[in-house]
This record gives sequence, C-alpha cells and structure tokens, in this order.
Amino acid sequence: MQIYSVRKIIIIWTLSLFPLFGLAQFSPHQARVFQPISVNGGFSIDGSYRYMEGTTNSIYNIQKSPLLSGGIFINTRSYFYHPDFISLDIGGEYNPGLQQDDYLIIPDRSETRTYKSFNGKIEFFRGKKITLDAYVQYNDNFSNREGLTNIMSGNKRFGGSFLWSQKYAPIELFYEKGISDQEELGTIRSFKYYKEQYKGKISKSFSFRDYTEFIYFHDDFRSEEMSYNNSRNISDNFKLKNKVYFDDQKRYSINSMIYSIKQVGTMAFNRFHLNENLSLNFPVNLTLSGNYSYLSSQYVENKSKQHSLKSVLSHKLFKSLTTSLIYEYYNSSQYSYKDVSNRIGIDMIYTKNIPIGKLLFGINYNRSIINNVSRGYQLQVYDEKHILIDGEIHLLERPNAIIETIVVKDNSGTIIYQLGFDYILLELNTYIQIQRIPGGQIPNNGPVLVDYSILQEGSYQYHATNSGIQARLILFNKLIELYYKRFQQSFSNLVNTENVTLNYFIRNTYGINLEYKFASMGVELEKYNSSITPFNLWSYYFRIQGNAKGKLIYSLNCSYRDYHLLYNNTFQKYADVTGNVIYSFNSKAKLSLELGYRKQIGNGIDLDLLTCQLEFNLNYRDFSINSGVHLYRKIYLADDLNYSNVYIKLIRKFNWYKK
Repeated sequence: MQIYSVRKIIIIWTLSLFPLFGLAQFSPHQARVFQPISVNGGFSIDGSYRYMEGTTNSIYNIQKSPLLSGGIFINTRSYFYHPDFISLDIGGEYNPGLQQDDYLIIPDRSETRTYKSFNGKIEFFRGKKITLDAYVQYNDNFSNREGLTNIMSGNKRFGGSFLWSQKYAPIELFYEKGISDQEELGTIRSFKYYKEQYKGKISKSFSFRDYTEFIYFHDDFRSEEMSYNNSRNISDNFKLKNKVYFDDQKRYSINSMIYSIKQVGTMAFNRFHLNENLSLNFPVNLTLSGNYSYLSSQYVENKSKQHSLKSVLSHKLFKSLTTSLIYEYYNSSQYSYKDVSNRIGIDMIYTKNIPIGKLLFGINYNRSIINNVSRGYQLQVYDEKHILIDGEIHLLERPNAIIETIVVKDNSGTIIYQLGFDYILLELNTYIQIQRIPGGQIPNNGPVLVDYSILQEGSYQYHATNSGIQARLILFNKLIELYYKRFQQSFSNLVNTENVTLNYFIRNTYGINLEYKFASMGVELEKYNSSITPFNLWSYYFRIQGNAKGKLIYSLNCSYRDYHLLYNNTFQKYADVTGNVIYSFNSKAKLSLELGYRKQIGNGIDLDLLTCQLEFNLNYRDFSINSGVHLYRKIYLADDLNYSNVYIKLIRKFNWYKK
C-alpha cells in the first residue's frame, strides 16, 4: 500500500512537469530549476538635523534631534523552471541609525533607530488562465503629514490572490492582513490599526447585452488609539451588480445593484440597499431615466427605512435647448418619526454660440410637499457624509444638533477622529460648523462620517418652493468669463412649524474670470440672505503656471475668502498661497522649491502657517544625491511651533541583468 502511494506521487509529479516542457519548447527561456533575472540595489548614507521649539498646551519646549544612518537596499527578480511557471520578486532595505534627542524640560535620550523594509512576491502561472500569487511587505519609516506633523510608522502586510480567467464565469479570490503603527512626534498621540480582509468576485455575461457581478468581502478592522479610544468592527458584505441592454444599439438599459452589510463590534449595524436605474433613449432626442432606491438600516435598536424614486424626462432641441421634467418621491421612517416628501420641477438649459464666444442660460423651478409625523423624540443621525475642504464652511445637515453627541469617523467608521486635534466644531446659530485642523488625521478634501443626536419636534407640514436662474457669458476663447446665479427658497402652507427651523434664503452670486495663456484670475461675490446663517462672501483667486524652455517649471496659486457672517456680525477669513518652482540644470540635476502660506482669522479658527521646502537632486550614472531643508512655522490659537530640518542622502546604485 505504501509502495502504491509512492508510485502514485511520482506519476502525478511527472505529469505536472509536462506543461513545463511545453513552455521550454515554445519559449526562448531555457527551463532551469532556478534562474536569477536581475539584481539591483544600492548603498546609502544619510543624515539630518531637526530643530523644534514652541509652545503646546501652554508648555514651552525645545527639541534638537541629529540623526545619522546608512544602509543597503536590494531588489531581485528570478524564476523557477520558467518565468511563466513560478516568478519570484524579493526586495529589502536595512538602514541602522543613531538619533540623539535633546529637550529643554524633559530628560534627553539617545537611541538606535533602524529603518528597514522587506517585500516579497511569488507568482504562479503568470499570464495563464489560472494564476496565483502571494506577497509579504514590511517597513518602518519616518514621514510627514502635510509638512506639519512628523510621524514614525511601521507597517506589516501579507496576502495573496487566485484568479481563474475562463469564459463562463471568471473567479477572483483575495486575502490580506495588515498591521499599522503610527506615532506622532511632538504630540502624545499614537495609533495602531489591524485589518484583515477576505474578498471574492465572480462575473458572468450571457451575451453582449448583459453583465453580472457578485462580490463578497469580510472585513475585520481594529483601531487602538493611545490605549483609551479603542474600537473593533467585523463586517460581512455582499454586493450584486447587473446591467442589461434591451436592444443591440444599447439605447435602452436597466442597471441593478443589491448591497448588504452586517457589522458587529463597536459600531454594530445591519444595512440592506437596493438600487435600480432605468435609461431609455428614444428617437427625436427624447430620454427617460428613472431611479428607485430602498435602504433599510438598523443601529442597535434604532431601525430606519428609506424609499426614494426619481424620474426625469428630457428633450434636446437641436444642440441648444435642453428641457427636463423631474419628479421625486422620498419616504423615510424610524421608530419615532416618518418623513414624506413629493417634488416636481422643471429645468431648462440654453446654449448658444455667438461670434465672439458662447452664451449659457438656465432656469429651474420646483415645488415640494413635506409631511413629517413625529412624537417629539431625540433622533439619532448616523453616518452623515461630509467632504471637508479648507476655506469652506461645512454645516451639519440638520439644525439643533446636540454638540456633545457629535462623533466624527473615517469612511470605514472605525477610526474615531479627535476634537481639537483633527477637527473643531463651531456653533452658527442653530447649526454646527465642522472644520478640519491642518496636520491632523483628516486630509484636505477628505470624506468623514458624522454621528449626532437632534431634538426632533412634533409633527409638521409645509410646502417648499425653489427656483433658480443662471447665466454665463464666455468671450474670446475664455479670455473673459462673466456669470450670475440666483437661487431662492421659500415656504407656504405651514402647519405646526413654530418649532421647526426653515431656511428662507435668496442667494445671489456674481463673478468674473480672466484667463490668458499661463495666467488666470477671478473675483466672486456671494450674497446669501438666509433666515438662519446669512453671510456675504468675497472670493478672489490668481493662478499662473508655465514651462520656460523645458528648464524651468513654475506654478503659483493664491486664493482669499472673506466671510461676513451677518447674523452675529463676525468674520471668517481664509488666505492661501502655494508656489512650486523646479529648475532642471540638465537631465540629471534639478533644484525644487515649494512654498505654502495659510492664514485663517475667526472665532476658534485662528491659524498662521508657513511651510517651505528646498531640495536638490543629482543623478549621475549610478550615484545620486538628495539634500534639502524643510521649514515650517505654525501658530494655531494658543499654540506656537517652529520646525526646521536639514537633510542629505547619498546613494550608490548597482544593477545586474541576465543577458
């Protein structure tokens, strides 16, 4: 019996080698047990001197940190038997260094810091119908967030994938697990993130008129922040997408999506989402589009359901006039309330080419009926999405939010951002303004999810009317652009709205843009006459960018936004200047300069920030030099911080390729 098993193994192994002989016969690569293809890498030595002084949380301190390090990095590529059978990529870096930290008010310290990394990837049957790969990555490094926050981080990640490419139903399987450590130098904050994901995908097309895709992924995401703000969420996600065309010309189609998620842990919830999109392109430039969406959610004991329906009938007359009729229905219900709205409207957009440019004109009008049935209850809002952009006012969607209940999270809902470090909250009448802090964990133009509670009043009903008009005149190939926009909102047929915050407003916007070759500038005035948060906003911008004979690349962006908040006669002012200059001495040497200045003035937002980085790069044969200086000055409310860093790095590279 044992001899039979050994023979069976030998036969299977021999048969498995036949594809290798085929690869060797029809390929210029010679079949070998192991064959290196390339080896490249280098030796490096670098040094830096960081100096930081300032006042944080009313404590003055000085830090001096010289660092000297050097090491080696290497990357290899090889294969077993044949490049399309097993290919192997291995790389790594090892940089031991010595750092001395001298402080004014805390004990000095000296430590050995070793920056190291390793990455490896093995791939089976590359370019074939069935492919497998596995990888591992490890690194620790020093980085800087927005030129303001110095970060020591370490990352470990490994995973793999399986792909089966065949005409019936291609299958893709993925797995990844990773750990990330971060420590913000100069603050007391440290973070540790754990993430594990399984993912599978299968797709199928029965004809050229349809496509179906099913995706499943399991996420386990854990966050530890300074040992007190810990969270863990485990979720199972299912997504089914389907698109069907009813004709060969693909003028009529329906697009479906079903998404379900069940999450347990710190933020436990269940969610089911159904979305249907219908698109019908009739002759004579007539189109009909429709959308239906159903969303069911449950957070703890709070259940909610949403139904929404939207239909748009559009007609295009020649190439000039587009007219659209719109109907929308929305129904949202929770344990304590039910919100129903119906909206009907019309949009018209007219475009006309004139001898010296182009004229655009548009009008819209819609009327809504809103009916809310409520018992008067504290309502919880979950996962309200916002995109935080510097220099813009972002308000929570609902008034009368209880500020103590506000929680701001990342897009996954696991990382909880910290008030005062990552964002600030300001009360603007009955609304709450949220603004990110530069250098915090929230990136500029980054998405966040916000949870909060509001005091829901009793039942009410009203009609809302919205109208708008806009005109734009473009002259002399965008040399001059003039525009005007007016939007208005009013209410009627009010029933029990005494305790409801209704936003009556008229918004007028006037602007002019000038553009000539490499320069552009503009001015805009927005007059927002609102019953809640009225303001006047002056906005100015100036941009230049160009390239001088391939030697000099430059850009300069300046903007200034001046909000006058009329309801309390206060101001919020934002000024930004960014510049970038790159001068190339030749193809091997260049000098770059980056400058940035931001000024914010207003209640709770005062900020004075100056950043500068000058860097020189030289690449000559296998030798390279990277050196520079990085400076910033940050004054935020009562904190005042000066930072400077001078650095240089020398690299000697080597390369070997199999001939």
